[in-house]
Amino acid sequence: MSSSSPRPPSNNSSTASISDKAPEEPSLAQLVNYFVSSKRSLASIEHVWRANEIVNTARQCLEENAVLLAKNVYIRRAVDEQVVVLEAVRLGVETVGTEGKEDYRVSW
Repeated sequence: MSSSSPRPPSNNSSTASISDKAPEEPSLAQLVNYFVSSKRSLASIEHVWRANEIVNTARQCLEENAVLLAKNVYIRRAVDEQVVVLEAVRLGVETVGTEGKEDYRVSW
C-alpha cells in the first residue's frame, strides 16, 4: 500500500505562466548590460571579418607561392640541363684542342 496521497493543485504565483505576468521595463543596469553585450558582439564580428581577410590573403599568397615554386623548379631543371650541355661542349672543345695540338706536333 502506498502512503502518498494525491496533492491538490497549487495556486502559487510562482507557478503562474509567464504570459499572465505584465512585461517589466528593463532597469538601467540591464540596459547597460545589453549595450555592453551588443558592443562585444559587434567587436567579435569585426574580428571574424578581419580573420576571414587574413585567411583569404594567406590562401592567395600560398597559391602564388605554389605557382612560383613550380616555375622555379622548371627553370632550375632547364638550367641544370644547359649546364650539362655546356660541360659536354667544353669537354668536346678541350678534346678537339688537345687532338689539334697533338696533330700539330706530329706534323712538325
